[in-house]
Amino acid sequence: MNYNVFISTEILDEIKKVLKRDFNQEGILIQRQLKLILSYTKIIKINQKIDIVKEDFDDNKIIECAVESNADYIITGDKHLLKIKNYNGIKIINSSEFIKILNKSNYHFPIQILLLHL
Repeated sequence: MNYNVFISTEILDEIKKVLKRDFNQEGILIQRQLKLILSYTKIIKINQKIDIVKEDFDDNKIIECAVESNADYIITGDKHLLKIKNYNGIKIINSSEFIKILNKSNYHFPIQILLLHL
């Protein structure tokens, strides 16, 4: 199965902030996490701002990245994004749902996915 995983610099900045604030990680550990993430993702430049997630404005950067990368899925545990379910044909699901889809499908085409959102 072919798949691509995308991220934006805006999402990377958010990950840095969350790792420090919520997980109390310091500089070198954060850099290691980012290096790992960058080893399997493609960075997408955001050209279009989207304002669909009203409850948590920062979540819009996830939608923006998905739109710019022509993603098929956003895989997330974020309740604000999961509530949307679908944006312009991009399915917004949790990781368990995505694994079920992969297990029961025989995909023969590339799948575009967005980086799992914290």
